[in-house]
Amino acid sequence: MGAVHGVYLKYVGLSAISYAGYTYMVASGEAADILVTSGGFRTLLATATTNGANGVGFELSPAIMRLGAATILKYSAMLNGFIAFLFKLEVGMGMIGKNSETGQIPLWSYLLYFPFHLPSILYTRIHANKDKKKNGKVPVASEVQPGWYVGGTYSNELKKEWGGVIDLTVEFPERCIDSTKSYLLCATWDGVPASPERLEEAAIFAVEAKKKGDV
Repeated sequence: MGAVHGVYLKYVGLSAISYAGYTYMVASGEAADILVTSGGFRTLLATATTNGANGVGFELSPAIMRLGAATILKYSAMLNGFIAFLFKLEVGMGMIGKNSETGQIPLWSYLLYFPFHLPSILYTRIHANKDKKKNGKVPVASEVQPGWYVGGTYSNELKKEWGGVIDLTVEFPERCIDSTKSYLLCATWDGVPASPERLEEAAIFAVEAKKKGDV
């Protein structure tokens, strides 16, 4: 369980790497030279504005692109650092906006929190592909007792019809939603346990769902 409880360190690392990238971007190059002058940001925008026969235009100079990259990296550092902080406090799961009825994540969440979503998706996809290539192939879901399964975000690859699905994830959409008779979202950050009340709710749900099929 140590590795699971240390998941938040992944976001600490993302925050640190993003901040290092931001610091590098703003500490060297033309953009940095302009930004330290009086009215630096206005000066930088002025260098990207062009006047031509067709009116005022905007040119994506290397300095502007560098500043754009720096802005994204700074946002990534702040967002992932904040999410790591929420991991430790064991709160804030609702900020991602996952729908409790459909298990889907809205588009606005992907757009607003892309520095969080993109690494999570890539990291999980890469590890899933590695698991498939191992000699002892790691299953997407394991039957721990007859009719009772524990699986991950790619459990849909079993192509089973489920009596019920209990979804513990915050950052991934539920891919089995169209093949289950009932669904319960009990969203938690990785390594953060659900409250006793939520665990009791999940247990009652599982017992009832088992009457309809595998869970």
